[in-house]
Amino acid sequence: MGITSDKEISRMFSNLSAAMIKVLNDSMAASEIMAKRLERENDGELDSLLAVMRRDQMRLLRIADNLGELGRIGLDEKTEETGFAALGELCADLTDSVRALIGEKGIELSFSGPPEDVLVRASGRDIAKMLLNVLANSLLHCARGDRVEISLSKNGDTVLISVTDTGSGIAENVLPSLFSDFIRPEDLSDPGRGAGLGLSTAESLAEFYGGGLVTGEREGGGVKTVISLPCSGKSPLAQAHGKYNGRMRDILVGLSDCIDSRYFAAPYM
Repeated sequence: MGITSDKEISRMFSNLSAAMIKVLNDSMAASEIMAKRLERENDGELDSLLAVMRRDQMRLLRIADNLGELGRIGLDEKTEETGFAALGELCADLTDSVRALIGEKGIELSFSGPPEDVLVRASGRDIAKMLLNVLANSLLHCARGDRVEISLSKNGDTVLISVTDTGSGIAENVLPSLFSDFIRPEDLSDPGRGAGLGLSTAESLAEFYGGGLVTGEREGGGVKTVISLPCSGKSPLAQAHGKYNGRMRDILVGLSDCIDSRYFAAPYM
């Protein structure tokens, strides 16, 4: 068997993503039919089982979505965003939504940014996807009493989105392969901890938009991850294009490895 090229791997990612999403769409449609019928039954046990099933569907959908992004970028099939994303509003809205879902974990989540909003020429949904992948990684390594801080700043013509946590940090054996697809040296016995694609996808998306992503240990413990993106000047298009709409479904997909199954039932779904 010959050496597989990067393009062949990207095509495999793209094909796997499409096949998984097709099957998942059918499965999720069946779940919605079940949910409507269960509304009349008032069966708490069945409702709980359906919520677990939905959560696991979202976990698979996150893997499929990350595979698709890596495939499109690798095959040069991803198109650039022509509008603008307002990062301050996006990050603040996303922080509020995520905070409501992790409150019971006892993890403090906060956001800080400049008084004036910062614009980037990028898809708001892609920005949210980067941030959710980084957040999910932080939350999985945090416990009750830990803190996760999201901050937005500018350094010349570059926008920096930083995610800093006080969690357990990065094990030495993980660092060399942190951004390698499918490499997940820790927690291999826990199938709910993802496929090892989150940070790799976030990094690839940041690079696609002309930026980058770096992750390292935080002084005093924990991890700091910084997403950098080119800054755009103010534009009247900012209010009309690329704004992340805060859809709960996207957030549930992004955090499907981190939150309790009850959030995959009404009123969240």
